[in-house]
Amino acid sequence: MRHFIFLTFWLLAGCVDIFEGDFTSTNSNRIVITGGITDYETPEVRVYTAIPFSESSKAPPFISEALVWIEDSDGIQYPMEVVNDSRAREYHFFANEDPDNESPNFAEEFWDIDTSLQIIQSNYRYQAVDKSFRGQIGSTYTLKIVLPDGERYESTPQLLAASPPIKSVYAEYENLKRINALGNEENDPKWNIFIESEKGSESDLNLTWRYKGVYEFETFPEEYCDQPDNDCDPGPAHPRIVPPGCCKYCYVTEYGQDIPTASQNTVHKKVASVSVTSAKIYSYYSLDVYQLSISKEVHDYLERLNQQITGQGTIFDPTPNPIVGNIANSETAGENALGMFYAAGVSKTQLNLTAKDVDIRFSETRIPNDCRLANNSTDQKPKNYVSGNVNQCYHWWTDSWQDCDQCYDIAKGTWSKCPEWEVG
Repeated sequence: MRHFIFLTFWLLAGCVDIFEGDFTSTNSNRIVITGGITDYETPEVRVYTAIPFSESSKAPPFISEALVWIEDSDGIQYPMEVVNDSRAREYHFFANEDPDNESPNFAEEFWDIDTSLQIIQSNYRYQAVDKSFRGQIGSTYTLKIVLPDGERYESTPQLLAASPPIKSVYAEYENLKRINALGNEENDPKWNIFIESEKGSESDLNLTWRYKGVYEFETFPEEYCDQPDNDCDPGPAHPRIVPPGCCKYCYVTEYGQDIPTASQNTVHKKVASVSVTSAKIYSYYSLDVYQLSISKEVHDYLERLNQQITGQGTIFDPTPNPIVGNIANSETAGENALGMFYAAGVSKTQLNLTAKDVDIRFSETRIPNDCRLANNSTDQKPKNYVSGNVNQCYHWWTDSWQDCDQCYDIAKGTWSKCPEWEVG
C-alpha cells in the first residue's frame, strides 16, 4: 500500500535550515529525520515520528533518547545532544494594597507570565555538543542515528561545497490584489527580493535560499481591559487585576517559507516575496538573506517538495507521490526515513526595508496587551537592530512607566532598584 506524505510549515528555530516541516502521513509510524550541517552555525537535527494526517494540527512526538552524531570522511565523530529553546520563565511583582487603607496589607501579587502568554511549543532538537563546531568546505559528512529501540539510520555522505559570494540584494515593491474570504478585493502589498550572485567554481553548483526578517512591534499594555465590553473604555481608569507590566516594544522574527532553488550557476533570481504590513513599516524591516550551496541530491529533493507544496489543484499538477529522502534504515533495505540531511556552504547578505516605497495606508491598530503575546516575539532587542525605543514596565497603580528593573515602594511612594530576590 502506498503512503502519501503531506507537509505543513512551522516557524524555524535556526536561520538557515533547508526545510523543517512537520510531516503527516497515512502511516503515522514513519520516522522523520531532518537537519544538516553548514559552515555558518552549529549543526542541528530533528528526530520524531510522523503525525497522522487527521491530527496535523498537533505537535509531532519528538524522539528524545536517540544516539545522534555526524561523522566526517576521516571517521571523526561529532556527538549531538538534545536542546530546547522554550521561553524562559519570567516573574513580575505588583503591589495590590490600597494606599488609603490605614493598615495596608503589603502582600504582593505574583504573576508567572507562563500562565498568560499563548502556549509556546517547546522546540526540541539535537544540536552538536561542541557549540563551536562548524562544517569545513571540501569535507564530507554523514548523519548516523540509533533509535531507542535499536533501529539504525544513516544518510548518504554529503559534500560541503562553498557558496559563491552574493554581489547584491535588492527589493522591488509591488501592490498586488487578492480576494478575501468575503469575496471582496483587497490590497496585498509585497516586497519582492532579488539576489545577484557571482558564479561559483563548481560546474554543477546547486543553490537554495532562506531569509529571516525582524521588525519592531509596538503595543499598549496600559490600555488593557479585563473584560472589554461596551461599558469598558480601555485605559488607566480600567486596569486589569494584575496588569501586563511589560512590554510595549517587541521584536518579531519570521522565516521565509518558500523553497527557491537554482542550478547551473544562476546569478540572478527572485528568492523571496515578503508581505508588507503596518507592523513591519512601524520602524523598519531587517532582512537577512542566506544563500546555501547544496548537493544535486538535496536540490532535486527540494524541487519535488516545492512542486507538491505549490500545486494549484489543477489537472496539470504533478501526481502526489512519496518524496524519498537520503536517510535509510541501515539494517532494513529499502526503508527510508522521511526528511533529508544536507551539508551546505553559506553566504549571507542583509537589507533594511522601510515605508519609503509603500503606496498604501494601513488602518491604525492599537493592541492593548503585552507585545510578547505576538508569535515569535521577544522584548530583547536583536544585536544589530537599531531603535530609539527603550522598553519600560507599566505600573498600573501610579499610571506610569518605569525602567524594568525598578520597583515601586508604595509605603514611601518612590521607585528604586529591585532587590535581587524580586527580579530573579
